[in-house]
Amino acid sequence: MSRLKWAGCSVPIFKEDALAAIREYSYGFPRLIGNICEEALTYAMFCDRKTVDADMILKIKMTNDMSTN
Repeated sequence: MSRLKWAGCSVPIFKEDALAAIREYSYGFPRLIGNICEEALTYAMFCDRKTVDADMILKIKMTNDMSTN
């Protein structure tokens, strides 16, 4: 959140359920948090969405899980 504010963002982009999903999926590792958030923001941009929700995080997780198999 602080990086978004530093970049000039004044409205919440990540919904509370998305933050919970990021916490769960990343196990709290800063590098994973950054990677997930970057993918989520890219996904939101291509979907023309202004916010990121838990469904988007789940889709990213499923895509990443499938690419590692």
